[in-house]
Amino acid sequence: MEKDCFLELLCEMIRMRPESRDIPAVNRVQRRVREFLTERGLFCTMEKDGEREILFAATAPGKVQDILLCTHLDVVPAGEESQYEPCIKDGSLFG
Repeated sequence: MEKDCFLELLCEMIRMRPESRDIPAVNRVQRRVREFLTERGLFCTMEKDGEREILFAATAPGKVQDILLCTHLDVVPAGEESQYEPCIKDGSLFG
């Protein structure tokens, strides 16, 4: 896979503003990541925990995997509005 598609996804996620307190925005990011991973052949399942959607992704179907990596996609609010527009400086992504 080309790294450009991952960079594009990260930029898209920053612009979606998945602040922890904004559950609908966090859920939108979860669904976007599920779409991205499914398009690349991973097996994805979404579950609800109250209002929050939780994404499970694996290289094989089912929930019994040898290795599980769990991440969170929510963020604290940005200090400045400009931080929601990703930029690359000296090869590093900021946002």
